[in-house]
Amino acid sequence: MKILTFTNQKGGTGKTTSALSVGAGLTRKGYNVLIIDLDPQGNATTAAGITPDEKDPTVYEVLKGAAKTADAIRTTAGGYDIVPTDIRQSGADIELASAAGRDFILLEALEDVKDRYDYAIIDSPPSLSVVTLMGLTAADGVVITLKADYLALNGVAQLKDTIDLVRRRLNPRLEVTGVLLTFYDDRKNLDKEIADQAEEGFPGKVFKTRISEAVALAEAPSAGRDIFQYKPRSKSAKQYNEVVDEIIARTAET
Repeated sequence: MKILTFTNQKGGTGKTTSALSVGAGLTRKGYNVLIIDLDPQGNATTAAGITPDEKDPTVYEVLKGAAKTADAIRTTAGGYDIVPTDIRQSGADIELASAAGRDFILLEALEDVKDRYDYAIIDSPPSLSVVTLMGLTAADGVVITLKADYLALNGVAQLKDTIDLVRRRLNPRLEVTGVLLTFYDDRKNLDKEIADQAEEGFPGKVFKTRISEAVALAEAPSAGRDIFQYKPRSKSAKQYNEVVDEIIARTAET
């Protein structure tokens, strides 16, 4: 099982949309996919059409050791599985801060399902938190979503330092799978400049496919659907399908 964590320390970069769309795209190509929603906002859970019942275990119980990963998995209409989250996850950082071996909790929790899936996609919180570090420690690769603006680019420079630190101290197999430019408009010089700077910071890692801003991507989550379910013939679906192809090619090399 290849584990990819989608992350950015800044919100509003299309991280959750990208994690869900890539997971759905991989499923459409015949792969068995598990999405893990670590973001306490629960947007991936909602966008996947899942509403956790208070009695159902979520990723919160999994990280606390109160439930097995397999017991928290829900199957979505899109065909991929998800470990959902809810508001309880907002307290995980504080509650797990002093836990022994906390950085490895998620990696260990995924052991009992690793033979069931080809890919696990982690949607990390938009911050550098205890839970975010768990995701990086568990992952084989990182997909960094980068909105085409300078403030987001500054945040990515900090994230690069964090990834290097995790690789040295916790997870030597961690690699940057790719940098995905989102909300991209190739008519704007600023966007092209951001793309060039991203390539300088991550040589050979920027995905060739860029994700344009689109109404369909904003509407799909409110319908509880991924972009392939909501508008399969849209430009956005085509772009994410191409990103999936790039990810398959890159993960096949590792």
